[in-house]
Formats: sequence, C-alpha cells, structure tokens
Amino acid sequence: MLESIASDFAQMESQARSDETSQQDSHDTWLTATSANIAELKTDTQMKKARKETQSAKLEAKKLEAKQLEAKHAAEAQRQKDAVKAQVEDLRTRFEALLADPREAALAARVNALRGGDGAADGAGGTVELEASGQVWQAVPETSNSTDLRQNKDLLSFQEPRSHTRIGQ
Repeated sequence: MLESIASDFAQMESQARSDETSQQDSHDTWLTATSANIAELKTDTQMKKARKETQSAKLEAKKLEAKQLEAKHAAEAQRQKDAVKAQVEDLRTRFEALLADPREAALAARVNALRGGDGAADGAGGTVELEASGQVWQAVPETSNSTDLRQNKDLLSFQEPRSHTRIGQ
C-alpha cells in the first residue's frame, strides 16, 4: 500500500510539474504577447501625441495667419474708404471750381438738363440762367444726336448772349 501511495504520489507530482510547466509556457506566451501589445500601444500613443503637437502648431500658425489676413483686409478696406473719400472730395472741389466759372456752370447745368435733371436749363433753347452772376449763357449742342455728353465735352459750345440782361426782363 505504501508503494501504491508512493507511486500515486510520484504520478501526481509528475502530472503537477507537467501542468505547471505548460501553464508557465502559456503564461509566458500571453505575457510576451501582452508586452508586445503594450509596447505597440505606447508607440502608437507617442506617435499620436507627436501628430497632435504638429497639428496644434499648424492650427496656431493658421490662426495667426488668419489674424494677419484680417488685419490686412481691414487696412485695405480702410485704405479704400480713404481713397473714396479723397476722390469724393476731389470731385467736390472740381465741381465747386466748375460752378465758379459761368461757362462751366452752364455746361454742367445743360448736361444736367439733357440727362433729365432738375430743369435748370430749358430743353428747347438750351438757355441757362446763372442766378449768382445775373448772366445768361446759352449751351448749343453741335450735333442733334449727341446723347452721351460725358464722353465728349466738346459737343457743347457756348455762345455769349448779346445782352447781359436776364431772360424774361
């Protein structure tokens, strides 16, 4: 009986060592695979962090570029506003200079009348009465088909009146 117990004990001991060895091998295989997986995940994480940093740097650069472009566009818009104001002021100055010369004022009034203006000139005779100077000028179109007076200012000629009295007196 002792021999039978000793033989059963030896058999169980060898079975236990065999099971322990196979389980240790299985564990070592799992540990190696897990370690490789962990290393792969760490590498992936590092790569993603590096990519995130690169993308963040690009984003900041784009934000800075957008601010610079916005400032540039605002400056350009202001420059254009200033240019328009200067042009308007130049045109206003030129118009005032035109009004200072009776012949030019008559031209401006005639052009305004031919464009359908406020009636400063009568359509039939082309006579323009200048209230400030008391003089009467007559704008006579040289051709009857001249419709666009802006392109050719020479289409109008001015004739001084025979008398410097106002029309209708």
